[in-house]
Amino acid sequence: EEIHFRLAGNRISFVPMNELVRLLKIDIERRKEVMLTRPAYQGTIGPVQGFTMDYVLQRDNLSLAEELKFGSGIMRMTVTGWILRPQPDLPSETLAETVRPDSRFHRHLLQAGRNTAITFWVYPDSFELHRELKQHTHESGFWVASRPLPEGVPIAGSPQGSKSLAQ
Repeated sequence: EEIHFRLAGNRISFVPMNELVRLLKIDIERRKEVMLTRPAYQGTIGPVQGFTMDYVLQRDNLSLAEELKFGSGIMRMTVTGWILRPQPDLPSETLAETVRPDSRFHRHLLQAGRNTAITFWVYPDSFELHRELKQHTHESGFWVASRPLPEGVPIAGSPQGSKSLAQ
């Protein structure tokens, strides 16, 4: 398990990655008809808890071996990339709000459980906040992965991307 938080503007926001991925899978199912006639599709899901997800879905050709095994009427679709866009009403907390036991941050940690890795997507204006939260989550028994991002670069991913490594 892994949960994500965005640290920007010296504030922390929960990134509902699991819910966005669940909705993405549902949206992909709805795009099967479209993908029969198009090589690619650009879509958006959300907003969910202050984030939308833009994605690109691509139709892939089957290899000869796959066509022989499954038949020529089979299609494979791949999400080639996604970008998260924070909305203006994105819920966020300061460090002082975050360390309170009734904070959104603590509620998400409690719901996730101790075997969950915490990934922080960190912008340059929030490195101090990151240092404090990283120490706090380590002391609470969680594994932490940090993903520094340059200012203005959105949280994004692709099948060629790397996995977060928690320490």
